[in-house]
Amino acid sequence: MFLPPGACSVLPGSNFCHCNWETSLWCCYTGAWTARLESQQVISQDGISPELAGEILAFVRDREWKVQTFINDYAYMAQPDPLEQEYSQYRIRKTIYTGEDFYHPAETVTRMIIVEKNLQKRDNIRKFLEDRFQDRISIVYPERIFIDIHKAGVSKANAIGVLAARWGIRSEQIAAFGNTENDISMLRYAGHSFAVANAEPVAKEAADKTIGSNNEDGVAHAIATILKL
Repeated sequence: MFLPPGACSVLPGSNFCHCNWETSLWCCYTGAWTARLESQQVISQDGISPELAGEILAFVRDREWKVQTFINDYAYMAQPDPLEQEYSQYRIRKTIYTGEDFYHPAETVTRMIIVEKNLQKRDNIRKFLEDRFQDRISIVYPERIFIDIHKAGVSKANAIGVLAARWGIRSEQIAAFGNTENDISMLRYAGHSFAVANAEPVAKEAADKTIGSNNEDGVAHAIATILKL
């Protein structure tokens, strides 16, 4: 979530903003896609070219790894798969199935995810991909069973940095909250960073402070403190 000027007002005695959610921005897919929260108007987008995406998908297909792509804010698969349910719980829109065309995308791919429950296999898949595609992609673990694949250079920090520069917001005026590896760059960029109590160790190491878990409404309490509500 990013709150530009005009979407917020600075509270008396505070460098932080009181939010107008109707005009605030939503940064998704590790920073590859940013849109207005209410209207879904796309502000910025940076993804994997169709050519590179096709190359990655062919590599993944040959090894029979479970993969899903995202184009804009829509999820795609070749065909239904039980593992899809692991990710569908996080989405409102239903996955689109495109058969053989899935492996030959005609548009820029915002993000790819590979699903693998076994940690050792997941680490091996990550190494295979990093060795094969090297500096053309970036990979992070966003959740316990997912491997996120993005265009090289895509990160939450870069996305927020571009928007902050656009509206003249300094990093010390930004507060960030995270729990996994894909939050690390953002936590390091923000002037004030927080990891929830149930975050992964790498996120806690990157954050300035650890707060209550999501079950304890840790983020809500921290925001209330920041905004002096």
